[in-house]
Amino acid sequence: MIYSIINEIYSTGAVQDKDGNLIPLRGNIDQTEGMFLYDLIQQDDSIEQTLEVGCGFGLSSLFICCALESRKTPRHIIIDPYQEENYLGIGILNLERSNVSFYDFIEEKSEFALPEILKRELNSFDLIFIDGFHSFDQVSLDFFYANRLLRVGGYIIFDDCSFSSISKALSYILKFPAYDFHSQVEETSNKKKFLRFFIKMIPEGILPFLVPLKFFNIYNRLRFTSMVAIRKNSEDIRSNKWFSEF
Repeated sequence: MIYSIINEIYSTGAVQDKDGNLIPLRGNIDQTEGMFLYDLIQQDDSIEQTLEVGCGFGLSSLFICCALESRKTPRHIIIDPYQEENYLGIGILNLERSNVSFYDFIEEKSEFALPEILKRELNSFDLIFIDGFHSFDQVSLDFFYANRLLRVGGYIIFDDCSFSSISKALSYILKFPAYDFHSQVEETSNKKKFLRFFIKMIPEGILPFLVPLKFFNIYNRLRFTSMVAIRKNSEDIRSNKWFSEF
């Protein structure tokens, strides 16, 4: 069941702080993206242990926890170093208002939090949502640890995949033998749908060699929508010399 607070937030376009003051929404996932997260979890009964990098006002956390709450042993870990500083603690407050009791919150940067979790929980998570700092190197670093934290058969979901930095990182990650593209949120822009239809006619394997780098980066931004899920199909056993053009 979708928490009532989610509909309330989207209908008003605002969240409430601890004193009841209304704060306009910003930087949040939309309802379609939220339902993409919710439906993916609902459709796979094996998902119980989840982790999220980035919380903001808590909408992604709410959708994830909605889908998890009927599982036998649900657990959701949230990493967000700026929850209090930038979001007045509202993301965590929204979880408390929804009576979610199976989350752990780590108010620390992911580059420090993820290695600590990895020491204890190698291959332990069923789904990891990456929506933290959006630079190429940070997304790549978050994936580096997520790859080791995720069990075979689990999912990693990336937000804002039309950003140049994230689409570039994702184009490399999808070269990993251990990962397959699983699904992405439906495109709402007719212009992007039209461009994607024609750009798909060019074989992906030859693009890096035949077109300018700038064009190839545009191609990456067009082939991914705002939220993409990939699935780990096997153990990551690449050699120390492995590399693939991206």
